[in-house]
Amino acid sequence: MVNLPSFSGKFELLDPAGASRAAGPCSVTWDAEEFALTPAEGIPILFDLGDVDRLAERDYELSLALYGGSQLKLHQFGKAFQNLAAEIHAAYRDRLVRCLLLGDLPEVARFDGAVQASGAGGSPPEPAEIRLYQTNLAVLPRTAAGFQWRLSDIEAVRFDDSAYSWLIDSDRGRLTVSRLAKRTGEFGDRLRELMATLSRLGAQSVAALFPFLGPDRLQRVNALMREGRAVAVAELETIDPRIRGALIGKAVDAALAPYFEALADRVPRASWYSGFKLVREEADLQVPRSPESLAAPDTGSVVGEAASRGGNGEAEPLYWFFFPVCSDPSARQADTLAWEASSRSGRATYFFRIATSGDSEPGAAPPHNASPEVASAVRDINRALVTLNFRREPVYVPDDALASEKRLRHYGIAVRRMPELARLRRAFIGRAIHSSFPAWQRQIDAILQNRG
Repeated sequence: MVNLPSFSGKFELLDPAGASRAAGPCSVTWDAEEFALTPAEGIPILFDLGDVDRLAERDYELSLALYGGSQLKLHQFGKAFQNLAAEIHAAYRDRLVRCLLLGDLPEVARFDGAVQASGAGGSPPEPAEIRLYQTNLAVLPRTAAGFQWRLSDIEAVRFDDSAYSWLIDSDRGRLTVSRLAKRTGEFGDRLRELMATLSRLGAQSVAALFPFLGPDRLQRVNALMREGRAVAVAELETIDPRIRGALIGKAVDAALAPYFEALADRVPRASWYSGFKLVREEADLQVPRSPESLAAPDTGSVVGEAASRGGNGEAEPLYWFFFPVCSDPSARQADTLAWEASSRSGRATYFFRIATSGDSEPGAAPPHNASPEVASAVRDINRALVTLNFRREPVYVPDDALASEKRLRHYGIAVRRMPELARLRRAFIGRAIHSSFPAWQRQIDAILQNRG
């Protein structure tokens, strides 16, 4: 039996308007997911630790700002207060990591410092714990919302001598990491080492995919086809016209070839996108190819991160394609994006609405032969799917299931905390299961006809 922490003191619960709803003596306890406060008189207060939006500590009082606007204040815990505050902070950060969808990744290092994100205006750096994973970076501030970046999305890391801080740039903006004290150099070294390893493994995968490329052209392809990103295949073809054929030959599983070819026939060759992500062999990813298994719901993930627990095999790529299609055959502008995992355990084709320009993230100019709307949709949807580690269920289950089913609860919190996941769910319009080829075609026709 697990011994849970338990502390006694006093509390006050404030509603979103700041009015006191309850107060008095209490005891508090929590586990890895749920916090429980039991008043001496009144109804217990229970909530998921992931529903804590901010923690603030001042004058022996700990304030928990909760999702929905309420605020819980804990005070008069005596000499135990420092232990109470420290343990709640630690439990909250661990739960937050899971709600940022990093809980199943191997952790490399932790650092205490301060972080300032671009767009924060003139606000000072926020004290935070920074956790490095083999493929991700997580920022867990003490009094602000946490977030994560994939290392593959980082464009540059440099040290600012004048401010004694690290500047980390990506297409999401800039992170300034400071106040690392004696571990300042170690942080930069570890981050760069992880990025270099991931980049090298990705480059090796591209080289194995296109062995006919010489060093110069291979470097150009590696600059475009980075691990975890989707790239316009037509843009790769400008480097070498043999790339498309090699990609299809090596990235499309024989069992999924009919589905891939049918999707490719629906769109111009110049509009395909493709991507890959490094995975390791795991027993639960070896999905049999019988019609019965292919018809099963997508309840798991087709991939683990490059160093996910459970597999000792070498990292290998998983491939996918995006096909911009028209719901109306007479239309000239694609309004729907079809996503097909073309290797390993792809079980269905997923369809997403291509957003208008006002619904997508701002970004760079679209790549070769792509409209701005298609380019934005590919970027946004690809990023969200990679963030989900290609788990399908959080894409299509109803909102009430995300909120009510305990096993999905952290995904519901993730959708609330991560705008790219909310956009993904808004854009999703249906999926066609690979049960049989005729049935799959009928499902696609129905999805496109009923697109709304």
